Amino acid sequence: MCSVSTFSYLLFYALFTVLINAQCTNPTIRREWRTLDRDERAAWISAVKCLAASPNNPDLVATIHQTGMFLPFHRWFVHSVEKAMVEKCGFSGRFPYWNWTIDAPDFYESSYGVGGWGDPDKDYKVQDGAFARFALKYPSYHPMHHQYTAQPFAAFAASSPTFAQDLAGTRPATTEDCIPGNKWSPNSPLFFLHHVMIGKIWSDWQNLNETSTTAFAGGSVQAFDNTTYLAEYPTGAPPMLNTSSDIYTHNMFPGVTIGDVLNHTARYLCYVYE
Repeated sequence: MCSVSTFSYLLFYALFTVLINAQCTNPTIRREWRTLDRDERAAWISAVKCLAASPNNPDLVATIHQTGMFLPFHRWFVHSVEKAMVEKCGFSGRFPYWNWTIDAPDFYESSYGVGGWGDPDKDYKVQDGAFARFALKYPSYHPMHHQYTAQPFAAFAASSPTFAQDLAGTRPATTEDCIPGNKWSPNSPLFFLHHVMIGKIWSDWQNLNETSTTAFAGGSVQAFDNTTYLAEYPTGAPPMLNTSSDIYTHNMFPGVTIGDVLNHTARYLCYVYE
């Protein structure tokens, strides 16, 4: 027979699961960066700088790339950072995404862009745009560097034939590695705009049919032992993950499962893409 405390826990968990997956009635809208007006861009930039100045935890390290955790983790992570910007920095907007299939003249150069390419005469430190002379805390205090190096990464990345491998990517064929200088990707504000776009691609794929909506597969360990093993487990080796697996939060934010973030229009995430 179940104890009262066990029954209460199970009842709470069941109610929590229903609530977290219930359809939201007033979803927020994530828009492409270029559709924001200057005030909206400035508000986002200001909130990013505010959050970057808050206390940090240098022990937040998790293996995400080339595992089944890649897409759900980043969906949760961006949402949690956005929530922190709202609660700690008074941000009233929502995270935009950067559709890197198109360009805009002021994306890097303007003070309302995310600026810029680093100056080669100054160790590629970012000197222009909204994040000129932006200071980073991890792994130690240092300025942000951007050095765009497309080759040989572009050709290597283009050779991957599958959706999951293209997105989760084995290093060095990733967007972040084409811009050396900040190997701790979340140090760069552009990282978040990029990953909201990745989330949109995943959302578009999920909406192709009902089967894709809740489709999930992948392991928890990077299969880098050899190329044969990697070919067998391109999205992570055993132990395998499932929708009940916990997302690695490191107690930074309230914990959730992979299943909690599969539907971004449910109550927990509650947003749509424009």
